[in-house]
Amino acid sequence: MQLHKQDVVEAATALLDDYGIADLSMRRLARELAVSPGALYWHFANKQQLLG
Repeated sequence: MQLHKQDVVEAATALLDDYGIADLSMRRLARELAVSPGALYWHFANKQQLLG
């Protein structure tokens, strides 16, 4: 599976809706997308940039 920026944003939005910002982490997001946490940093430097 090739990870696209839009995939990350959509998964993060779904996690935010389900669990709220306090429970959103890059590790949890990576687990949701079935990728390594490092793969997310290709698109976003950190959670703040993702949410910005």
